[in-house]
Amino acid sequence: MIYINNPFKIENTKYPRFLFSDIFFTDNTIGIISIIYPDVKQEYDKVNIKIDNLNKTFNFNKKIMREKYESNVYLYIEDSDLKQYLKKRTKITIEVNYQNITRKFNLIKLPKKKYNLAFTTLFKDDYYLLKPWIDYYLLLGVEHFFLYYNKKIDNKITNLLQTYLDKNIVTLIEWDFIHKLPEIQNLDKNIQLIKESYKNNYHHSQPMSMAHCLNYFGTQTKWIGYFDLDEYLVSTNTLKINDILNNYNYKKTASIKFYCMWSDLVDCNYKQESINLGFNIFTKYNTIRKLESEGTFYRTKCIINPNNVKICGVHRVKEYTENKANENLISENIAYFLHYYKFSGGWGGRDKRDPLKNNKKILDNQIMKMIKYNSI
Repeated sequence: MIYINNPFKIENTKYPRFLFSDIFFTDNTIGIISIIYPDVKQEYDKVNIKIDNLNKTFNFNKKIMREKYESNVYLYIEDSDLKQYLKKRTKITIEVNYQNITRKFNLIKLPKKKYNLAFTTLFKDDYYLLKPWIDYYLLLGVEHFFLYYNKKIDNKITNLLQTYLDKNIVTLIEWDFIHKLPEIQNLDKNIQLIKESYKNNYHHSQPMSMAHCLNYFGTQTKWIGYFDLDEYLVSTNTLKINDILNNYNYKKTASIKFYCMWSDLVDCNYKQESINLGFNIFTKYNTIRKLESEGTFYRTKCIINPNNVKICGVHRVKEYTENKANENLISENIAYFLHYYKFSGGWGGRDKRDPLKNNKKILDNQIMKMIKYNSI
């Protein structure tokens, strides 16, 4: 499926800004996803909603919001009568009024839970990593992929993913928003911050996509895994991912976290080889891996239960639901993920250190062992 989001653009601004990146509805509510721009105030209390022919105006009266660093906003309507109305419908028409601008959206409800395990990621110019990544995780038991493209969808991307689209293995989402704060600063040299703390709101499109997947596509899947295209989860016991998840009480679990192991393929031309070889790239080149894991806090990645999470950051859960559930850190003796930090052009950390310097070993084709085991 190809999903084109429903953004509400704010007019007369120096660079593209949006009241929200998408509006959608579920059995329970109507919701919108946005971010906190560092220099423009979105007055969500002044957003008015009309739905079909209902003789009532609604407002977004509930908010889940994170202001720091990985900023994102999820607003929704809590109304018992509206909930009953939405349960009976698969399509609705919404009028959104804000700052004397009215826009109409025709929305379709997603079907109820279809998958046990789905993965999601945001990608842009590293699209060449998609096929080996998808094929690998299909073998490990991932049933579906929610792929957020940080540009306008074009033939290059649809042709690359056509086989997966035809088999309903992927949902391709257009997510053409500014990625990080430096892009805003390049577009507006005289940016004026609303709050001094907003200068730290570095990430934009990624936390929005994560919040969108949690609150919208999360209605379709039991578990969501947040891993990038250069991150490969491996198990020391060559298990499928569900074999790990099944060890935990689902209702009491918020997330399963995995340690990061910085990795590299020796003397590999990543862009060319990943397209030509698929995941067989791992048989042609040796993997170098950091000896110890990268922290229990900073660079973990997780698989979450969307029922028990309000906000998930890039590396860990930021906010639980009211009934706090457990966040479990997997021992690196059981499973971890290899982060091939050069796949997308370099390390995306806060500096340009070589994370493998003076501290590495060659793995015995760990990923290919996983591929072989799960292909039998």
